[in-house]
Amino acid sequence: MSTYFLPPAVHACFTGDGTVFLDLKHDKYFGLDRHKTSLLRSLLDDNHPARDGEHDILATELLQRGLLTTNAAAGRPFEPALVELPDAPLLESVIDEAPRLRFSHLLHFVGACITVWIALKRHSLLYAVQRLKRHRAARVDHCDVDTAQEFVRVFQYLRPFFYVARDNCLFDSLALTEFLRRRGVQTTCVLGVRTLPFAAHCWVQTGRFLVDGVPAQVARFQPILAV
Repeated sequence: MSTYFLPPAVHACFTGDGTVFLDLKHDKYFGLDRHKTSLLRSLLDDNHPARDGEHDILATELLQRGLLTTNAAAGRPFEPALVELPDAPLLESVIDEAPRLRFSHLLHFVGACITVWIALKRHSLLYAVQRLKRHRAARVDHCDVDTAQEFVRVFQYLRPFFYVARDNCLFDSLALTEFLRRRGVQTTCVLGVRTLPFAAHCWVQTGRFLVDGVPAQVARFQPILAV
């Protein structure tokens, strides 16, 4: 059993070039290079041979930053986000004609955007994630693809009238997740990261389908959080 654990508000993953921590409480990322990742792996393995001063320095730094804890009761194992990357788009092509809109669509769209804006601006990313977990229905292994496609087209049609999605993937994905939840469509919102250079991206998927976009957009990212 490991001596070190992830605190409740911290998520982490290994990448091909190192390690990335996400502190939801402070909405901050923290990275380790290849060498420090090797030290971290040995810290997490109690069967590893004797550790040296470098291990102690890294452990102290991560504990002081609140990225690791020795409290087994409050923490959880250092494990990757359990989600497979989508391999197919939900929408095969962009449809130019406007979808059939109802007043309820507009109400749910505006409600979703306001809810997410308040969660992120008045509270924190941690609050937004916790709220999503509380309101999330039981996970399912399939979805009504036709229904999901209908509501995603509605969302895509209304979006340009309210905000620009470009460089705003976190808000956009959370709003899309909230909108679809209100319409009874089950999805998973995923935060992914990559290193050298560092970048973070957020997307929505349901099963093997990427809800808004093409799979190549997310293929280079390692999931760090899925809810």
